[in-house]
Amino acid sequence: MTKRLQDFAKKDDAVIEVFSEILLTGIIVLAIAAVAAFVLSSLDGPDNVRVDIDHWADKDSDTLYFRHSGGETVDVEDLELVVNVNGSYETLTSEQIRANYDSDEWALGDVIEINTSTQFNYDITDDRVPTKLVHTASSLVIYDAYGSIGDSGAGGGGSGPQNQPPVASFSYSPSSPVVDQDITFDASNSSDSDGSITDYVWDWTNDGSYDATGVSATHSYSSPGSYDVKLRVTDDEGNTNSTMKTVNVAGFLRYNDDAIADDGPDNPSPDKAGGVYFSIQNLYGSTVTIDSIKINPANDDIVYLSDDIAPNDNKKYVEVYAESDIDGYSEFYSGIEIPTGGLEVAIGQDGDETNGVSPQVNSNNVMTFYVYEFYEPTGGSGKIKNINMQGEDVEITINYTVESDQKSKTFTITP
Repeated sequence: MTKRLQDFAKKDDAVIEVFSEILLTGIIVLAIAAVAAFVLSSLDGPDNVRVDIDHWADKDSDTLYFRHSGGETVDVEDLELVVNVNGSYETLTSEQIRANYDSDEWALGDVIEINTSTQFNYDITDDRVPTKLVHTASSLVIYDAYGSIGDSGAGGGGSGPQNQPPVASFSYSPSSPVVDQDITFDASNSSDSDGSITDYVWDWTNDGSYDATGVSATHSYSSPGSYDVKLRVTDDEGNTNSTMKTVNVAGFLRYNDDAIADDGPDNPSPDKAGGVYFSIQNLYGSTVTIDSIKINPANDDIVYLSDDIAPNDNKKYVEVYAESDIDGYSEFYSGIEIPTGGLEVAIGQDGDETNGVSPQVNSNNVMTFYVYEFYEPTGGSGKIKNINMQGEDVEITINYTVESDQKSKTFTITP
């Protein structure tokens, strides 16, 4: 009897041991499953964007529509749009999409509208407009379908087709160009994921006519304004893609580097070329009004400006005269001292005799300044004598107003 009880006890211990091992194994499996679920849920973040999209086109207004019809809210800065308008691929960056859509987020019910005529200089002629919407943060194509004319077509998330068009991209420098300045355009960041780009063409004004070729090109604009520059690239399979950027070209006053030392009509003693004249050109798109001129000779011995001859309303007969579309002058009867740091004169306002008018120069026109004549001291007597200005550096600052903005232009003349 005692032996049987001992055998039963041994069997009971064995069962408990097996049960404990099974229980421990189950706990480990559950723990591993929990960790795996956590890791997988962490990976299923922004890389799996889910958006339902309705897309249609209006042929009459040349407009593409993209309506967010379900899924996640998307940051517009993470979107890029590729459309095939009439057989030509065009790319809209996130900045261009944002310019057409007044929000930083694309949420349920919101509609993005793209006018192809304004954006790409294309009228919609095909019955369908193939479109890809790319989520750049995850590098996923979240929409890839046709947009039917006048009808709504739905699409969802996806991974994109095998054959991809090239991607056009370019930069330019300087970033804030001015009139007549060479601008370098660089398309080396363009790419083709499944081949190579074989052709680059540039349209400097987005007028549909391509003006230059090559991965880089240089161009300048003769007038200020905003210019839409378009780049089209073609890959080795004949697929094309285009992109566009707006280049803002500013105007400015240009010194024509034409200063002349001139004797003038008076008879100083000794008779020397003490007068100077030079010109500037208005390369703004609007009229420039001259507020003042500052005259600062590099030679500290040049201390006086005087022109003792009549009549006082003619160029070369007054100390400062500006000649252009509207003239202005300032006459100082006994001349005027040039202080340290330069002499500033509000032409047409300062002086013993003026015409009371601030001089003006119209767009693209030239204004000539006459400054007569420069003098230096003679010995220790306190007297002054006329100086030949040929080869003398004079710093000139023109203070002016254009389109209600006050600006200044400083340059050095060397007659």
